[in-house]
Amino acid sequence: MLDRVKLLPLIVRRYCRVFEPAHGDVLQPNPYATGRLTLKAHCPAGSTAAASWYIAETARSAFWESVLRDVEPDDDGGVFLDRRVLAKYAFQEVELLEEGQVLRLEPAARRHVVLLGNAPLNTKWDHELSTAIYETTHTMAGLAQLQCLAHDPPIALPGFSWRSRQADADLAYVLYDPPRKRAAWRAHGDPVSLDSPAGHLLLRTVLEQDQMVWLNDPARSGGTPPVGAI
Repeated sequence: MLDRVKLLPLIVRRYCRVFEPAHGDVLQPNPYATGRLTLKAHCPAGSTAAASWYIAETARSAFWESVLRDVEPDDDGGVFLDRRVLAKYAFQEVELLEEGQVLRLEPAARRHVVLLGNAPLNTKWDHELSTAIYETTHTMAGLAQLQCLAHDPPIALPGFSWRSRQADADLAYVLYDPPRKRAAWRAHGDPVSLDSPAGHLLLRTVLEQDQMVWLNDPARSGGTPPVGAI
C-alpha cells in the first residue's frame, strides 16, 4: 500500500484529545477502537492488533473528528447536540516530550511514501482518508503494517497522520500502542467534561469558527433536540 516505507518526524508540541474518561485517562490508548485506520488482528492475514490513540493539532479538529463528526446544520447554521453523548467525553491537551515518528499521508508529505504518478494508489488513500466506512481503512492500516515489517530493517508502524476529513486545515493522527511510549507524553491541565460549563464554552467556540450555532446550548433558552439528534 506504499511505494516506499519512510517515516517522518512527529514534532514536539502540544496536541489535543477528545476522549472517553470511562476508558482511562488522556494518555490511555483504546484497545477496542474501531475508528479510522485502527489496527485489527488478521485484517489482513498476518497483521497484528494494537491499541489506538487519536490526537489532533487543534481543538477544532479534535472536536470535528469526534463529537461533532455527524452534525448537520440547518439553513441558519443551527445544530443540536445530544448532551447524553457529550457527558461521555472530555477534552484535554497532551504534550509530546521527545520527537517521534509517523507515516504521513497528508498531501505533499504523502509523496515520500506514495509517488505522485501513482494515481490509483493516491486515489485509494484519498478514499480511505475520507470514507465514513472505517472497516476498509483497517485493512489498509494492516497492509501498511505488514509492509513496514517487511522493510530491511523491519519497522514497527508508529501511526499515521492525515488531513482531518472534517476540519481540513488541520492534521489528525492515530498512534499505535505498541510501539507508542506513554512516558514520551505529558498531560496538561485537568480533563474538561464536554457537558460542563467549560466544555460548553469549548463547543460553542469551535462551532462559531465554522459559523454554526448550538441551538440547545444550556446557555440559551429553550431548544429541545429532535429524536436521534447528535
